[in-house]
Amino acid sequence: MFVGGAGEDRRLRVATLRPGGCFGEMALLTGEPRSASVIADREGELLRLDQERFTDLLRRDPSIGLALSASLSRRLHGAMRSIREGDELVRRQTEARLARMPPEARERVLEASILPEATPAALECLFGRDGPDLSSRLAELGWRDGSAPEPIARALREAHATQAGADAVRDFALNAVERLAEAGHWREALGLAESVDRAVFIALLGRASRAGTMPRDHVVASIERLSDAEAAADAALALDRAAWHRGHDAPDAALRVLQQALDAAQLAGDEQTASRIATEIASLASALGDRAPAAAPSRVDLRGAFARARSRRTLAVTASLVLVGAAIAASTASKPATFLLLLGAAIVLWVTAILPEFVVYLGLVIGWVFLGIASPAQAIAGFGSPSWISVFAILAIASALSASGLVYRLGLMLVRRLPAGLVGQAAACLGSGLFLTLLLPSSTARARLLLPTALAAAQAQRFKDRSPESAFLGLSAFIGAVPLLYVFLNGSSSNFLALGLMPEEARAKFDLVFWFIAAAPLAAFVSLGSLAVLWLVLRPGQTQRVVHDRVDLQLSLLGPPTTQEVALTVILIAVVIGWNVGPAFGISTGIVGLASLVAAAIAGCVHRELLQGLNWDFLVSYGVILSLPPIMSSLGIDAELARMLRAFIGDGSVSPALFVLAIAGLNIVVRLMLPDDQSLLLLAIILIPMAPVFGVHPWIVIITLLATFTLWFIPSQSVSYSVGYDASEERLFTHKQARKACFGFILLTLAGLMLALPYWGWLGLL
Repeated sequence: MFVGGAGEDRRLRVATLRPGGCFGEMALLTGEPRSASVIADREGELLRLDQERFTDLLRRDPSIGLALSASLSRRLHGAMRSIREGDELVRRQTEARLARMPPEARERVLEASILPEATPAALECLFGRDGPDLSSRLAELGWRDGSAPEPIARALREAHATQAGADAVRDFALNAVERLAEAGHWREALGLAESVDRAVFIALLGRASRAGTMPRDHVVASIERLSDAEAAADAALALDRAAWHRGHDAPDAALRVLQQALDAAQLAGDEQTASRIATEIASLASALGDRAPAAAPSRVDLRGAFARARSRRTLAVTASLVLVGAAIAASTASKPATFLLLLGAAIVLWVTAILPEFVVYLGLVIGWVFLGIASPAQAIAGFGSPSWISVFAILAIASALSASGLVYRLGLMLVRRLPAGLVGQAAACLGSGLFLTLLLPSSTARARLLLPTALAAAQAQRFKDRSPESAFLGLSAFIGAVPLLYVFLNGSSSNFLALGLMPEEARAKFDLVFWFIAAAPLAAFVSLGSLAVLWLVLRPGQTQRVVHDRVDLQLSLLGPPTTQEVALTVILIAVVIGWNVGPAFGISTGIVGLASLVAAAIAGCVHRELLQGLNWDFLVSYGVILSLPPIMSSLGIDAELARMLRAFIGDGSVSPALFVLAIAGLNIVVRLMLPDDQSLLLLAIILIPMAPVFGVHPWIVIITLLATFTLWFIPSQSVSYSVGYDASEERLFTHKQARKACFGFILLTLAGLMLALPYWGWLGLL
């Protein structure tokens, strides 16, 4: 019986069986693979005992177990003795071979033996031109393919420690680790560091991950050998470890690692690192929705996590409690004042992100009913509205699309059919982002899907990482997938949030088609202008021949469209038609949405687990938002705000164009301080009642806010940008290139808003 690898020089004899002997007893008991190999050196007869038969015999005659235990004990004692004898023999043989070497060569061989993997590159790095000679001498000692059997490696390490001393061996090893790392031999450096000092190994792995020159499969292999606590001490390792957990379908473990890393960064006062980690946690928590562990922080908590401090939390809690107390005191005298005080308390909690959004919204409902501002039916009326039901159906169908792989297939087909010219390719990437906006109501998910597709297109043409050509494709894809989310009503949950804040009579005409008709000219101008700006800013060169091998392989692995993908395609087409044609026949959009959901469930595309994974945080919040405008109107708050504004500035004294520019400028400034949804919510509540004073429809306020709230001047400013940047493996564009694109995008958007005003006037929105 032997243990060890293939090849006679790597096998160790642990036992010799004679007639009547047996082997494999442990495997019968545990069911695990056998740990030793048996080689017959002459003819014989072999009898086999199946595990089921063995178990049956053991039940009938328990004494067999006692006999087996005695046999295993003897076998283990013999194996240990054989291993000790084998080690001693290897040590004597190794010492004899070392003694025949010249002293200088012997010293170098012992120094080289510290390497778990003595590759030619590593030997050349540490020993220069003596590397090939060392490789030959190590081969004489039994090394194969850069490594040695454990008994030989152990014998060499013991001889080295005896000759040089343990401290000298450690110092040499640490010096070798640094030299290998500086030369870019990360795998050899990490292998050596792991055998010498765990802390050095972890620090070096963080350097390797940040350097980006180590192959990702080697990084992943090293990440697997870390614990979560070890990875959390380094931001780069925490992100890699979290990605590894997500790849093994363990999102709860990924969130725990990132939260530990966030706490460490906050404790160290490193706000930049904390911001990056918080953005990644927000992305993961947002993607998981209610599938995220209960212990995981909410999306809003995480966006502001790096800026939290105990004093600010205390101040915010105190302010909200004071406002609630004032609302209770005013409830008997003035219902409008009570409403505004409660809303002020909610705004404090939204801005400081102390509580999840849905908790604050449900708290508003309780306050409205408890203080007599609205009846229970009025407070929760939004949950029964066609708008809420339609949004619920849209999110469910979108989740089914993401799970089906249909969107991924469409992305690969796009790369496969890219036009020849670089401008055409960039236009195709941007257009694909717009098309995905129609299918996938999550800018984060679109960025995560489309940016790797743009990377594949850049790699297919052999573009260098972060070159002007790669950046042109990547930023075009990003702009199409994220900041143009306003082109379709179902392009983002933020669109629905904004629509829900409009008065019901103003909201009624904005179905999917009319929203697109109203937003399309602005989106078209910004889209074409963005391509021109990116071309001027980046100055890309010419395309090269596209190589489709990788994409063809991915498409072949996907195979033909599945039945569910075909069914979803049909359902999606039918629901879009139904939402726009149904109202003409008296069919509510909510009923169309529910019918599509039922059809998808019958086709097997929607199931209970998928519905549980929806973003119920948003759905609960949206139901309350839909109830908010009618309550404000019934209290006369919107009319009173308009009256006060008219008295202050007079009718017609400020043009609609100036009002729109003021909204855009205010939003850009506020977005530097607040996350996107919070800024949208606060400004919409304030500005929508003012719209009639300036002669504009509330939708123009909404579209202006939506067109200017996705900014990425600062990488952490937009979760979607951070997700897209990471999804591209940081290989498509730099932050500096993206910042220039952001400035150009904002200028184009401001110009587009001005040019769209006459068109919106023609639609009756002015």
